[in-house]
Amino acid sequence: MHASAFARIAAMLTVLGLLVAMAGPASAGNPEKIIIHDETDEELCGIPVRETADGWVTFHNQDVVIDSTGPDSDTFWIGVIQIHLDYTWTTADGVVLTDQLRSTIQQGNLVELGDGFWEYTYTIDGIIDRIRLGNTTLGMDRGSMSFREVFYLGDLSTQADNEFVSFEITDINGPHPIAENDFDNFCKDIIGALG
Repeated sequence: MHASAFARIAAMLTVLGLLVAMAGPASAGNPEKIIIHDETDEELCGIPVRETADGWVTFHNQDVVIDSTGPDSDTFWIGVIQIHLDYTWTTADGVVLTDQLRSTIQQGNLVELGDGFWEYTYTIDGIIDRIRLGNTTLGMDRGSMSFREVFYLGDLSTQADNEFVSFEITDINGPHPIAENDFDNFCKDIIGALG
């Protein structure tokens, strides 16, 4: 179940930003564009839906922080990620809810904290979430938000021990009613729209 659209963004950043980077991105300076089209059956706030994700993500690698030493070893780069994604959720009754993401992520840095722990910082600018039912906007977060994540990478020669540790919002600029309300009304609004 998706607790919030924002949780999806955090997960997407982790998967697309961190894990793709660790898997061995293009060399620094060469942009890489990934086209996304995915359909799955999901639950959105307890409601069964068909989820479709369409769009693209472009990675502009600028600096390799942890250089790969083999096919399964950790690698990490810092750069800019551009996101142009549309999520669509359709109920069995044909009710359609959409979420638009039109954002640029400026990655800050990856800093070794010691004992295998690393701190990752980044800022998202643009439309972080625009949730719509037909032509009606139910909520929109836009402007910029900055984040701090901590990961355990342990042995850099393998990705097998990598683990997500913590996540926090460190700065908010612009209207972010969904995030600033700590996503408390998200499911209530979604159930009202889809139910």
